[in-house]
Amino acid sequence: MRTSLNTLLGILLLLGTDIVRAQPKLVVEGGTIDLDTLNAGAVAERKITLKNAGSEELVLGKVEPSCGCTGSIVSSSNLKPGESGTLLITFNSKNFNGKIHKTVTINSNDPQTPKSIVEFTGFVIEEVSISETRFSFKDATVGERQTANVTLTNNGKQPLELKGFTTTLEGLTLKFPSTVKPGESVQIVADYLPKEAKKVVSSNVTIETSNTNKPEILLYVFGNVKEWKFE
Repeated sequence: MRTSLNTLLGILLLLGTDIVRAQPKLVVEGGTIDLDTLNAGAVAERKITLKNAGSEELVLGKVEPSCGCTGSIVSSSNLKPGESGTLLITFNSKNFNGKIHKTVTINSNDPQTPKSIVEFTGFVIEEVSISETRFSFKDATVGERQTANVTLTNNGKQPLELKGFTTTLEGLTLKFPSTVKPGESVQIVADYLPKEAKKVVSSNVTIETSNTNKPEILLYVFGNVKEWKFE
């Protein structure tokens, strides 16, 4: 009787072990990504491998980036035992500057690790930076010249050409050098000679550059214009 009981317990133990082993298992190859140095505005793409190392079908659920700047596409949401798929991660470096650290969370039916996290780091540099994004002309006077300026810095490794500017604001002109050396800062001077009074001045000016990552620099113009009065 004892032998039969021991045999039964052994069979149940083996069955229990098989049940535990018969599970999907997500293995993420390359769970930490270094994007290195990125120019602001560039979009980086990386692929990582997702493998089902278990003995049951792996179902990949929602992939959750930690930021709206990150996108993700899974090649297949169902992986049979031994099968592999890919996860494409994209990062848009626009509006970033300096060190970055982001994550992507992969949800699955892996009972041991239902949430797997992929991390990526990098460093974003702004090759062309501006000290201010607008020119202010408060209380400008009709017929009187007024100036404002901002500082432009070339943080890139190549000389930067400033090709010209466009604006719809009558009486506004810009003065700047045609070339900015690497590491050099220069003044962009806005010269405004209004011809009529305006309660509100709201416009913009665009500078064309030779930088492929930042071919245009958009600057805003705000202020007001008063009538000239003899005193």
